[in-house]
Amino acid sequence: MLKKPQLLNYEGGLAYSRDARETLAKMAACCLVKEASFYENTTGKVFDLVRLVGRKDPKWLVKLAVFLREELKLRSIAQYITAVCLTLPEARGAVARAFDRLTPRLDDVLEIASLLKDGRYGLDPALPHAARTQFARKLNNLSEIDVLKYRRASRFGLKHLLSLVHPKPASAKQALLFRYAHSRKNWSRFKLEEYCALPQIMSYEELRRTPRRYTRKISGLIEEGKLLWEVVLPYAGASERTWAACAKSMPIMALIRNLRNLHRHGALKDPEIRCLVLEKITNRDVVLNSRLLPFRWLAAHRAVGDLDPEIGDALISALEISVENIPRFKGETFVACDNSGSMSWRTISSRSSLYPADIANLLGAMIFHLSESGSVSVFGSDFSVVPLSRKDSIMTNFAKISAFDIGWATYAYKVMQYLIAKKKRVDRIILLTDMIIYGSDEGDEGKEAFVNLLRVYRARINPEVKTYAINLQPYEYFISPADDLGVTTISGWSESILKYIECDSAMDGTGLADIVERIVL
Repeated sequence: MLKKPQLLNYEGGLAYSRDARETLAKMAACCLVKEASFYENTTGKVFDLVRLVGRKDPKWLVKLAVFLREELKLRSIAQYITAVCLTLPEARGAVARAFDRLTPRLDDVLEIASLLKDGRYGLDPALPHAARTQFARKLNNLSEIDVLKYRRASRFGLKHLLSLVHPKPASAKQALLFRYAHSRKNWSRFKLEEYCALPQIMSYEELRRTPRRYTRKISGLIEEGKLLWEVVLPYAGASERTWAACAKSMPIMALIRNLRNLHRHGALKDPEIRCLVLEKITNRDVVLNSRLLPFRWLAAHRAVGDLDPEIGDALISALEISVENIPRFKGETFVACDNSGSMSWRTISSRSSLYPADIANLLGAMIFHLSESGSVSVFGSDFSVVPLSRKDSIMTNFAKISAFDIGWATYAYKVMQYLIAKKKRVDRIILLTDMIIYGSDEGDEGKEAFVNLLRVYRARINPEVKTYAINLQPYEYFISPADDLGVTTISGWSESILKYIECDSAMDGTGLADIVERIVL
């Protein structure tokens, strides 16, 4: 519900606060847990809301964790919510049904266990029985690669979880994996037939004993065992031959993330590796099946595009192909991309080369491409409609949007001023911003606040317009009240956002909390 007393955001703009479930959904959807936002670190507030909502509606909280993990691909906040749910008796049935969806990777399990064991963020350090049951079941599905990747000698890893849970092995191979994970010293006590039952670990152990100068033997062991680069490099070294051998078994996600490493160490000069890389990133089926976001391809292009134009061109082609996974929009769409100072202040995470403005402008170019009819604009201190062409590629239009110098302030109300002055009737308005919206110089309570001009537009031009404010930073206030008809605020920036806008549940202005409620466990 809207809190009647007026609130102001950090720049003095008009803002609104919403009920706990809605606020949690909005904030958690773009919460990277260990990353502070540009304006404040909202992690503590998210955690407080998780505990508050968990006491009142634990089943909904499990659904939120599933939504974050599956739809928005956010791991850390989903792991924390899962850990909280495992401590709530009322949530344990729901979390048991959803546990495989919440932990598709073994490191999801390890992080949840670590959160519980250490009592971090106010959690009970006593490992609940419900957690032990789920962990034991997951541990009996270990692969050799899981053991090699997650055993960990120092910080909390697989061997520590095994010591906590003491699972009963479901098969002879699982028993061997448990023994090896507990201690590598057990490997020397294995019998010949037990060695042969674990061929990947056997290749790994042989590689560890091989001097780095024997690069040919090392590359053979990597290829034979299909060993991951993460477990190989500490012992084999980062040579051209090592990276080339690792590249042969890399899934496409790992491949594009390591393109800079492959280039730096000369592996892309190997005709076989170069051909392998180009075949993967130019194969339409491989690109579409990877489900990688266009932003991943843009980040990879930023890393190697200038260093290797051929690979760079292939990455741009892959970006264009990846958009085919995203739904189309009927009717007239008007997109407004925030290019103010805060949008380029810092990258979206410490590991990324992309800024919020990059995300906004790429989304703008994508939406233009996917819309039946539409326009894209930029705003900051000034406002301008960007002349785009459907004949141009997404990247060409992205460059056009990014080229505008629009000033450092954030006058989003100018978007509505334009639409009202032009009497431009649109079916939906998509605002891509960090939610720090200024009013006019006359004050935010005046007639030029964004939401007030939106009401004017609805009254004079199109009362049925749908407005989507996409929040690209974790921030707890919103530019419109929750009950303002036709306004939906969404946090995060995966392609799932565009699915929400396209689907009926989003088109009727349903809140994000209600979308989460509809998830079937």
